[in-house]
Amino acid sequence: MLLRACSNEAMTQMLADDYALQFNEALGLHCKIQFVPVTVLRLSERSGQIVSFEPYLGGQYIKHNDNDGHVDTAEELPQAF
Repeated sequence: MLLRACSNEAMTQMLADDYALQFNEALGLHCKIQFVPVTVLRLSERSGQIVSFEPYLGGQYIKHNDNDGHVDTAEELPQAF
């Protein structure tokens, strides 16, 4: 059940990133919308524990929202995705 939920989350982010890429290309905006890729692993050395993670993002960026519905900015464009 957890594996399916994590895998679905990763696939959703991949699809959203594809839509964002098409959107960015169509509008030619200065700022680009991007989604961070998710990796899902089953850890055999930890009794098959399922984990999902995203890469560390160095530097400055704005996280406009999260998967729990929390919105951090008043920007409307990121909320469309």
